[in-house]
Amino acid sequence: GGVAVMEAAVLLEAGWDDMCDEVWVVRVPEKLAVERLSKRNNLSEEDAQKRVSSQWSNDRRSPHAHVVISNEWGEEECKEQVLAAYKGVESRADMTG
Repeated sequence: GGVAVMEAAVLLEAGWDDMCDEVWVVRVPEKLAVERLSKRNNLSEEDAQKRVSSQWSNDRRSPHAHVVISNEWGEEECKEQVLAAYKGVESRADMTG
């Protein structure tokens, strides 16, 4: 068995979750999401806010997830959550593969 990862900001909104064995959601405070998007895509804060607001909120996405990662505490804590969750998905893939 193996693991394939697909990153898609609007996976749930697009209805692509039926193509996935597991859905992981990363919760990020809206203000931080706007700041990151603005910086990464060279957008005004207003344009970044519009884009973030057009997507599902953390609270709307999280119930659809098999794994929820919180990006609210810091990079190290986020990495620890991802690594722990990935170990679980690796073992599940080994069991089904």
